[in-house]
Amino acid sequence: MTPVFSLALDVMAAKRLTRLAVEDAIANGVREKVWDQFPRNQSKLGYLISCHACTSVWAGALVRSGLLPRFVRDTLAVSELVLVAQRFIDDGGSPQ
Repeated sequence: MTPVFSLALDVMAAKRLTRLAVEDAIANGVREKVWDQFPRNQSKLGYLISCHACTSVWAGALVRSGLLPRFVRDTLAVSELVLVAQRFIDDGGSPQ
C-alpha cells in the first residue's frame, strides 16, 4: 500500500471515529454519562466530546498510532466513504 493511500485511509477513519464520538446516536449514552460528570460548557472533557475539531486530534492520533487493528481502521474508512457517497446521492449527485 502506498503511503498516500494509507494516509487517505487514516484520514477517513479518523473522520468517522470523530463523528462516532461527537454525534452518532449509538454513542449518546456514553456522551450523556460524561456530560453528567463533566458538563460540556463547564469542563474541558465535556467540551472535548462536543467539538469535532478537538476530538479529531485524538481520533487522528489513535488511528495513526497503530494501536487500532488494520481491519478496524479499514472498517471506519469504508463507513466514512459510504456516508460521503450517501450525502452525494442525497444531494442529487452535485458537489457542494
